[in-house]
Amino acid sequence: QCNCSIIGDTESGEAVVVDPGGNVDVIVKKLETLGLNCKRILITHGHLDHIIGATELKKRTGAVILLNQNDLGLYQKVNEQCRDFRVPLPEFPLDAPDAFLADGDVVQWAPNLT
Repeated sequence: QCNCSIIGDTESGEAVVVDPGGNVDVIVKKLETLGLNCKRILITHGHLDHIIGATELKKRTGAVILLNQNDLGLYQKVNEQCRDFRVPLPEFPLDAPDAFLADGDVVQWAPNLT
């Protein structure tokens, strides 16, 4: 899937990964190539192709997972989504989000970026 974006600050070396829908090896390699450390994982919504790599990326980078509270129910039903779309279940059960966002919240991407 092509839903993932990396937003990075080369000055601080910090990055946010948005919607890691899988291929975590590719994401980590790209972060390394760019010299960036993932500090936050931002999930825009709870569809499986936006969330399935979140826990593995968290385990590999130590980043926190951010999600809108309104999408928690869908996020928690990832296994049902996978069955419905005949997609393999995630290798790791999804960790609960570390923090919830609401419409209008401002996210600190890096020390110099909001």
